[in-house]
Amino acid sequence: MFVNLNTAEITKIDRFVDLKCRRPKSYGELNQLYQLFSIDFRQALEILINRSLLGCSQRTICNVELGWIDKIPVVKSSALTKRTELGDAVIFAYDQKCDSQGNLSQIAARAVILQAKVARSKTQLANPEVPVGYGKSTQDEFKLLSGWPQFDLYNTGGTKKPCIQNVNVAPKCSPPSEAWFLVAPGRGIVAANRASWPCWWMAGKASSKARCSTTIGTLLADFFKGSSVSLQVGADFILPGSMSKSSKGKAACDWSDLCNEIRKILLIYKAPVSIFGPSQPRIYSILSQNRFTLDERKKLLQLRSTFAGRGCLPSRGSINTHSYREWGREKRIPILNFTFTRFDED
Repeated sequence: MFVNLNTAEITKIDRFVDLKCRRPKSYGELNQLYQLFSIDFRQALEILINRSLLGCSQRTICNVELGWIDKIPVVKSSALTKRTELGDAVIFAYDQKCDSQGNLSQIAARAVILQAKVARSKTQLANPEVPVGYGKSTQDEFKLLSGWPQFDLYNTGGTKKPCIQNVNVAPKCSPPSEAWFLVAPGRGIVAANRASWPCWWMAGKASSKARCSTTIGTLLADFFKGSSVSLQVGADFILPGSMSKSSKGKAACDWSDLCNEIRKILLIYKAPVSIFGPSQPRIYSILSQNRFTLDERKKLLQLRSTFAGRGCLPSRGSINTHSYREWGREKRIPILNFTFTRFDED
């Protein structure tokens, strides 16, 4: 991936997580998790990710999406006691190359599923480790994400017909990298336990007794770096129509189908009103340029070529919303709405 968060940016993310989450109005897991979906947190993350793109030298489009998957979609498997949610959140990141004609092709795509929990017992508050919590649902969630038994995917718990059948993720590593557990305190932290919580939300691998010792900033940084780092956060997938799946094997194909189906489902359903308020989406673009049509991408490239030499736009480096908006206001030309992209010279 072209996102490369450095140590300072990781620290800033962790500090902002603390700023948003350390004094919650409710200690429930979903109400606390919502703070990571709030507009100010997403905007702060966007700024930091934008800065981390500055080393990119290809003509690329970098996309990062954050999805709320609590109870939508769900899986059904003979290995589980009942239909079980895939997790509570999902992160997608995918880089695409834009050629001189504005056509897109995949460079890399990656996803990680996150299951959120809160630590309430003295033992878990002192030393949070996976699995967090009790009950059959927690056991099923852990069994799913640590072992990935074959399953059918359903849009919701009440949907009768599966949207994908016989999904076999078959992780390549152990513990699996496709999903991680997040944990936050379920009540106030006493002084003796503060060392276990350098960040309000901590993460652990999907493995029994795995310590939740990874901060959100570190989790994101290693997710963007991909399989080259030891933490192994997330797994690569293939965007629809990007390339032939036949050479990737059934497991890679199933994981790709799962990721792409999740993205489709999240566009259908709204986020829960009780947490987000009315008419809010389930998936948010932290960075995105996919809203452009082919003609719009061609226009952006033409703008670069035509006006960079006149001092209106930089000839190299990032072109952001502000650049186009200011130029368009002066020339009285409608401006395409987008968050961030790069069109560097090849």
